[in-house]
Amino acid sequence: MRRKRYNPYGDKDRGRIQEEWPEMKFSEKCRYIWSYHKIPIIVVIIAAVLAVYFGWDIKNNSIKEDFNVMVLDTEIGVEETESLEFDLSVVLGLDTEKKKCLIETNFTTNEEDMASAIQVTTYLESGRTDLVIVPEETFNTYAENGYLEILTEPEFDAVLDGIEEDRYFYAEEVMYRLDEYQIPMHPHEKTENSDIYGIYLTEGDFEGKVIGIMRNAPHEDLVVPGVEFFLNK
Repeated sequence: MRRKRYNPYGDKDRGRIQEEWPEMKFSEKCRYIWSYHKIPIIVVIIAAVLAVYFGWDIKNNSIKEDFNVMVLDTEIGVEETESLEFDLSVVLGLDTEKKKCLIETNFTTNEEDMASAIQVTTYLESGRTDLVIVPEETFNTYAENGYLEILTEPEFDAVLDGIEEDRYFYAEEVMYRLDEYQIPMHPHEKTENSDIYGIYLTEGDFEGKVIGIMRNAPHEDLVVPGVEFFLNK
């Protein structure tokens, strides 16, 4: 038997309450709103708190990173992650003693993990991430929303050099591009010569994932050797 939702006004229906709304006291209005909308209110409050927390964490604790890679849906041990960070730091010429290269593997695309979803979105918008290594469906979404660089641009020639064409990732449908001021440009429909946004990784822990360069990457001079590092792993 379905449990009847609690209503502080007895058998009054919503229509009647709406008629009486202008004459209701503030406390009565609050009780009514809480009675019928407590779950959405709680969810919004939690989401807001998490967004503020992650934003604060990014601003205060992560701005000193010299290179950042975000990985989704990949389980890698702590020791292996630290080893990758060290090797990547050496390749990029970073100060290995200060461990300023960070490979973040704590994220998931699981829709039920709200904290991870909010944190991923915050990182994407914050301009702290240089590279992403994610499942192809997620990668396509990022391309559609203008998060990723187009690898057919001249400055990324070295990334595609020597890579088999069957490893190229073509976005299914890119809704828009952004100009240098991050303003949407003309629509871009898929054609036989569609732009390349990423490259499939074929070995190791990242096998089957797609690697791409963030359009707002903070370390533009390091993204090409960074991609090459993962392509050679």
